[in-house]
Amino acid sequence: MARAHVVVVGSINCDITVRVAELPLPNQTVLGRGSSVTIGGKGLNQAAAAVSVGADVSFVGAIGDDYFSSQIVDYLSRTRIGTDHVRRLTSCSSGVAIITVDDAGNNVIAVSPGANGEVTPAQVETAFGAADNASVALIQLEIPIETVAATLALARARGVTTILNPAPATREVLDCLPLVDILTPNEHELAELTGTSVEEIEAGGAVLESALVHLQALSGGTVLVTRGSQGCTAFDGQAFLRLPAFQMPTVDTTGAGDVFNGTLAAALATGSSLADAMRQASAAAAISITRRSAENSAPSRVEVLALIASLGGPDLERSEIVAKP
Repeated sequence: MARAHVVVVGSINCDITVRVAELPLPNQTVLGRGSSVTIGGKGLNQAAAAVSVGADVSFVGAIGDDYFSSQIVDYLSRTRIGTDHVRRLTSCSSGVAIITVDDAGNNVIAVSPGANGEVTPAQVETAFGAADNASVALIQLEIPIETVAATLALARARGVTTILNPAPATREVLDCLPLVDILTPNEHELAELTGTSVEEIEAGGAVLESALVHLQALSGGTVLVTRGSQGCTAFDGQAFLRLPAFQMPTVDTTGAGDVFNGTLAAALATGSSLADAMRQASAAAAISITRRSAENSAPSRVEVLALIASLGGPDLERSEIVAKP
C-alpha cells in the first residue's frame, strides 16, 4: 500500500469540556459531572485522525504565546504531527473551544478562534513546497476564508485532491466550491449552505438529495454528507452512494466528524476508491464515538480494518440520478 501524504490546513484549539446530564437551555445554568482540558480544533483533530490511520501529515496552523501553547506543542510532538508550518504568535491567544456534552453524547460547542485567525496563504504555499509528494489537501472553515481559498487554489494548481469540510458553515464558501473535489458537510451544514431546514435534511429523501445535487452543480466535484447514526451519502454528479452507519454504543460524539474527514483523506491519499474511503471513514467515526473526548478518540488503521472485517461492513447502495439539478 502506498504511503499517504496529506496536507491539513486548519485550526488548533484547547478544548475545555464539561459533561452534564442534559444540555442547558438558553439562560440556564446546569451542574456538570466532570470536566477535562484537551487539545483539539477541527484542523488538528483531522490531522491527528489521518496520522492515526497511517498517513504522513504536513499540518499548517497557528498558536498563541499563552498558557495553552506549550500543551499544544507537546501534543503535536506526541501525535507525530510536525510543527514546521505552525506559527507561534505573541500578539494573540491560542484558540479555545468550550464544549458541553450530555449523557446521550450530544454536544454544543462555542469557539474563540484566537491565533487561528492568523493562518496565512504564505504558510500554506511554504508547506506545499516542502510536501511535493502530497496527494490530498484537507481544509475546514475555522481559519480565514482567504486562506481557505488560497489553499484550494494552490492544491488545484498542483493536481492535489481537495477536501473541504465546511465547518462551521458559512455561505461565503460557496464561491470556493469550483476548486473543491470533495465537499463534506454534515446535515446542519448542508442545510445552511442550501437554505434548507435542518428538519427536512434530517428526514432524508428527496430534499436531502436535491440539496446534494444543488451543491454538486456548484462545485463539479463530489458532495458527501455525514448523517450521524444514519450513515453518509455522496453524490458525484452521476450517482448517489449511500452507506449506512456502523452501529456502535455512543459515549461521546465530539470529534466524530473530524475523525471521518481525517480518515477519508488518508484513505484517498493511498489510492482507495471513494466507496472504500467512505467505508473506512465511517468505521473510524463509529469507533471514535465509543471513546471520550476528541483528543484520544481517533482509532488506528488496524482497528478500522478489524471493525470492517468483524462486521462485514454495511452494504453500500449506488443509484444513478434521473433528475436534473
